[in-house]
Amino acid sequence: MDLSIIIINYNTKDLLAKCLNSISIGLEDTSILEYETIVVDNASVDGSSEMVRKKFSTVNVIQNSVNNGYAYAVNRGIKSAHGEYILLLNSDIILTDNCLLPMLSYMRNNTRTGIIGPQLIYPNGDWQRSYGSIPSLGKIFLDTLFISFVSIRIINLLKKLGYKPDTRLRSVGYIDGASMLIRKELVQEIGYFDERFFFYAEDVDFCFRAHKTKWDVVFTPQSQIIHIRGASSVKKEQISFNIQLAKANLQFIEKHYNRMSMWSYQLLICFHYFVRFIKNWIQLVLLFVIGKKKEKRKYIKKLKLLGGLIAFTFRWRRVSDKIE
Repeated sequence: MDLSIIIINYNTKDLLAKCLNSISIGLEDTSILEYETIVVDNASVDGSSEMVRKKFSTVNVIQNSVNNGYAYAVNRGIKSAHGEYILLLNSDIILTDNCLLPMLSYMRNNTRTGIIGPQLIYPNGDWQRSYGSIPSLGKIFLDTLFISFVSIRIINLLKKLGYKPDTRLRSVGYIDGASMLIRKELVQEIGYFDERFFFYAEDVDFCFRAHKTKWDVVFTPQSQIIHIRGASSVKKEQISFNIQLAKANLQFIEKHYNRMSMWSYQLLICFHYFVRFIKNWIQLVLLFVIGKKKEKRKYIKKLKLLGGLIAFTFRWRRVSDKIE
């Protein structure tokens, strides 16, 4: 078996059908490949599994009775996979014409590349974040000083003027887990995804472990894949959603760095949230003076969110959630 395509699904039946229908498009010029498709369903209640069994009879469905997180679902898929290469996809991915060929070709010609990812794009064709740098105190320091924020704004402005930030293949810190091609040999060497990350940072952790064992992690803009970002995430409760993200980052720092680094990270990130809290509080006060009710509600929500993040990060302890 050349390729195993593993799709993680949670209550996105219609998007999952689109994703499965797009596989033949993404593999149009690679028809000589022997591949299999595996859907791992995280206890969906929208009939996703039944739809796959009815409309896509050749697809193997793994049904989880409870949602134990993204990493757990990925590992169940990998353990059932027979391919030399493993393509992880979110259910809100749509493959484009022959998009998998550049990644597969590069993998075959570069035997120390363990992970490779494509350029993710929005349905309208706009550029989307597809990779990132490994979390560190230096990066958090830049975030605290809002240098990263300013850099992103500058890049977004340049994009509107026609600048394309990613035009060449490069080594990166980590690949976005929404679409990630993995060499199975890498899994056999470094192990599976860490299931103690429920959601978020499991892709960062996996790529970081690959780096530590001298495997290359590569981004290739020659492959472009549509990603309807956030379709499978529950964002109705913004405070719990963002706390889950903050928790994942704290877990990562705690796992890979020493205690002093952990304390420093907590201090820096709390300061970052606090500065943002003060900024939004000042803006809210000004809005009360002006009298714009709609704008007030938006800033009150932001203050609740930032207050929740400050409280959670400040209380973080190396006890029940410890990752060794």
